[in-house]
Amino acid sequence: MDTKFSLKLPQVFITLVSMIDSKHLSNDHTFPLASLSFKKMIRWMYYVSVSFLLICLIIDQSISFYVRDSVFEDVDKLPYHPYGVVLGTSKYVATGKTNDYYTNRLAAAKTLIDHQK
Repeated sequence: MDTKFSLKLPQVFITLVSMIDSKHLSNDHTFPLASLSFKKMIRWMYYVSVSFLLICLIIDQSISFYVRDSVFEDVDKLPYHPYGVVLGTSKYVATGKTNDYYTNRLAAAKTLIDHQK
């Protein structure tokens, strides 16, 4: 085994620390946010937040647009399928009250079974 290039973990750590302490990292290699003023940083965070919000809204609207033909509110318009999936949820919420999602899902499943869908 060639030990010429083998470094143990403490040696690697010491090498990295010495590189940072020496002038290997000059002032030109600072982090981009470190040189920003407080107002510029707030403005930058605002733009990132607004961009994130817009991306989320665009994704939400595009999903709604592309699945609009697969969402039915009238049982009679729903095509027949020999199978169905009812997504699970807990029967009770933390306060002990019956979970409305549970009740509505079971009612919808019963309606579909009654209409043989």
